[in-house]
Amino acid sequence: MRRALTCIALLASLVPVGSQAALEDQVKAAFLLNFAKFIQWPATSFSNVTDTLRLCVAGSDDTVQTIRSSLAGKRVGRHPIEVHSGATDTAGCHMAYLQGDAGVVKDLIAALESGGTLSVYETDTLLEGGVIRFYLENRKVRFEVNLDAARSQGLVISSKLLAVARIASTDD
Repeated sequence: MRRALTCIALLASLVPVGSQAALEDQVKAAFLLNFAKFIQWPATSFSNVTDTLRLCVAGSDDTVQTIRSSLAGKRVGRHPIEVHSGATDTAGCHMAYLQGDAGVVKDLIAALESGGTLSVYETDTLLEGGVIRFYLENRKVRFEVNLDAARSQGLVISSKLLAVARIASTDD
């Protein structure tokens, strides 16, 4: 677990966003994997310890393919990760990575309100209901966590992950 936290901290502080979208997607895939390692889902999210962790990605075909290949064969604990294209059908999604304009992402986040889904998205502003938002700072990928949104989804985020995140709230 310490190794995963170190990886998150290094990614957050050292990896500049390159000119290639694929490189940025690979960095974000690493973040997604590590985010999942520091989340406690509601007890009803998995029927057993080896259930698949379902990651739904709403983004370009290239983004989906890069994330799928980056996470191929990876596990979170004993849960193998399965990447699905599109997040409009969020039934069974443990995580949703959402790209697009703020209006589209906001609608997708609203569809997740049933609980138990970690939403990770990228927009210029914090969106109500979104749990983790990627943003750029000094040409580096960073992230912020909305604890109120996490609580409303029934998610518990490790203090180790929170230590390397910017904490945000839409309730301010």
